[in-house]
Amino acid sequence: MQRLRPSPEVVEAKKREIAKRYRRRRKRSTFQMSAIRVAELNRLFTARHGVELPNDETGRQCVMIAAHHLILLAGIPQDRLMRWARDRAPWLTVAEIEKILAEVAAHPKTWRADSLAWLLKLTYADRQALSITTIGAIDCSKIQREAKRSAQKRERERQRRAIAKVTPCPA
Repeated sequence: MQRLRPSPEVVEAKKREIAKRYRRRRKRSTFQMSAIRVAELNRLFTARHGVELPNDETGRQCVMIAAHHLILLAGIPQDRLMRWARDRAPWLTVAEIEKILAEVAAHPKTWRADSLAWLLKLTYADRQALSITTIGAIDCSKIQREAKRSAQKRERERQRRAIAKVTPCPA
């Protein structure tokens, strides 16, 4: 018995469905990205300013950036921002925190990696030292970072193969 091939339209529809599934699976959600970014921002702020942010314009800018990311996380954003501000910026009053929360809720912002890097003035060396992956660098473009990452991967693979070549297989 001869099998009939599906029509080209059916094949194209199936290919589109497969591509759609892959895109859905690979894409990080905004919630995941925000959680990762908050952790990375905390590492950066701690490295630059210590546990407590300074009571000046820089500290307020850090609070605003963190607030824009904290509001995207699941749960109650007011409580989360209050706890974060109590730990990182105890000099903020409750009224100031509520004002920041109202501003952020009215006009939430999301930044691309390089835009946030310019806002934070994050260099590639600082990025590497703090293991930051979701924020770019002001002295290294996305293409340059990808090239460095692939060069590091090639070097790791070369070393792994060299070790595998020297180590005999158990018989």
